[in-house]
Amino acid sequence: VISNRLSYYMTSICKDLDRYDQLKIKESDSLLVFREGDDTPTLDISVMRKFTSLITDTNRLLKNLDSVDMIQFGKIIKLMENTIIVSADMDIIEYYAKDPKNNKENSIRLLHLVGNALDACSMIFELLTTCKLDKKFLSRNLITNCLHFIKNQLDYTIYPLIDLNGLDDEAITLSSDARIFYTLISSLPKERNLISTFIPHIIRFFRRAFTLILSEDLDDDVLVIVAYISMAPFFHDDSEQTHSILIPNNTSDSSTFNPYEQLKFCALDILKHIFSKYPKHRRWIFEEILTSLGTLTTMDGKRKFRLRNNQSINVISALFMQLVQCSASLSDLSSHKNWFKKWHIRYQKVSKSKDTDQIKLLDDKLVRRAATAWRLGAEAAANCASFFLEFLMSK
Repeated sequence: VISNRLSYYMTSICKDLDRYDQLKIKESDSLLVFREGDDTPTLDISVMRKFTSLITDTNRLLKNLDSVDMIQFGKIIKLMENTIIVSADMDIIEYYAKDPKNNKENSIRLLHLVGNALDACSMIFELLTTCKLDKKFLSRNLITNCLHFIKNQLDYTIYPLIDLNGLDDEAITLSSDARIFYTLISSLPKERNLISTFIPHIIRFFRRAFTLILSEDLDDDVLVIVAYISMAPFFHDDSEQTHSILIPNNTSDSSTFNPYEQLKFCALDILKHIFSKYPKHRRWIFEEILTSLGTLTTMDGKRKFRLRNNQSINVISALFMQLVQCSASLSDLSSHKNWFKKWHIRYQKVSKSKDTDQIKLLDDKLVRRAATAWRLGAEAAANCASFFLEFLMSK
């Protein structure tokens, strides 16, 4: 039954798409939607949610998507991707601040489009991580487009509003674009509620992205974007004294982690994985982090990283300890596992034959392999620690 419902729904969407491709007419009863002044077909958020729900239910019940028309699936995912593409470069704060009086209505509309695109990113990565998909049916730039959009919205919307509460110069704060936008959203309950969902959407995306990078090797272009996205949250702080419009009102309990703190946890997981698995990229990642630290106006205890045990330490200390530890980990873990499997098979054989010389030889090989891995890890950690300490001493 579920597969029949899914098939009918996908066919309906694709029929509307095919009709638009042929006639280039935007029909009012179509499942497709269009951004004002744009001919790129997209999907309404309710359609995307229903499609995602049907796909995940089908995959859960049947344990595969063999019954799904993957050509249609690819077309629908492309429509979801279009929702992200048309929103990729939206800087709502800058747009509204240019002309608050005349841009108010359109800014609210754009805010809803960004909210829908954030939701679409989460749904796409949910499908990528929970379903076994043939990549040939997906857009080549699907992952990159999602990452670019997330990075842009963090830079354009999230960080300016987070930093707004931490600015010391009141004159700068009051005259900033973010303050103007903050004043608008604070007066609109519906939009204030909408923008408070942005960080939870990004957290959901981060968690799915982390699952994806654990299972796949990253191309260099993707890795660079992911690294930048995962570094940035540590250099912006949500003020404990002033409540941000990005944080829901029900998260004021000091014993719980607010969404932005959860975002930092997710970002750290991603950054640690990249730092561990891709040693050739460690140097430039470290340099970017240290450069960002160098731009901070203060390096005292004001910038905190909240630990999972509810204690707090300086953000520099948190990054230092975590990344140095990661640099000591095995970047080629799979090769070590394969080597050990072969070693174990040989060891079992010589143990049965009770060949003491061969047993000793294999024991020595294992010890040398372990010692080499330990030495390389210790050297990598020492190099990273030295690099970090040299920077701190220069400050």
